[in-house]
Amino acid sequence: MAILVVARRLICQPFTDEGHPARRWFISADGFLLLWLALEIGCYFVFSPFPATRRVLGIVVVASLLTCRLAARTCANRTGLIWGVVGFNFLLGLFMFTMEFNWYYGQKAMAREVAETCHQQGPNSKIWYLGVGTFSFYGDRLGMKNFKTPDSVVSPGDWVAVVDELHGEFTRHSISRNCDRQSVHEWNSTLPLRNQYDYGNVAGRRQEGPSMRIHLYRVR
Repeated sequence: MAILVVARRLICQPFTDEGHPARRWFISADGFLLLWLALEIGCYFVFSPFPATRRVLGIVVVASLLTCRLAARTCANRTGLIWGVVGFNFLLGLFMFTMEFNWYYGQKAMAREVAETCHQQGPNSKIWYLGVGTFSFYGDRLGMKNFKTPDSVVSPGDWVAVVDELHGEFTRHSISRNCDRQSVHEWNSTLPLRNQYDYGNVAGRRQEGPSMRIHLYRVR
């Protein structure tokens, strides 16, 4: 509803003394932004039914530009309100960044901890991982191998690090019958919140229990 109000105020252009529109809105910057917004909204419903906060980022960006243009025209004498809104959004963005940075830093720390544990107990053994996202990124940089690659050949003495979210998938794999769990590594974050902008219908949620858990197996 707020987006429709802003759009209506921008479309309703002033008239000249002869009663003609001062300019055509659809060839103006406002018209470009409104058409862009309509395209973003249409794509939201057409592209995918999968709910994710990232799917509305385009709508938020364009709607913010339109709101700022309207505020520049109608709130020139209310700078305190404008700066208050800007400051609140800045603090909110900083909080979201802190939550996201904390989550990814924890995955990086877990990848290092698992790699150090495996190298201490078996310096010449390969380390395989079953995970996604940041853990897999840093796992690759630390010399780990992706367990799900088609050419993966797990040998006796190798390590397999399994992210807790994929532990059920690992237990259904035939190689799990030849593995013994050596340890479970947990990361307990001081910030009990987790960013989930890439899935779900909210940008973050409260994290109950350990923020991340890694099951470490040894192939016998």
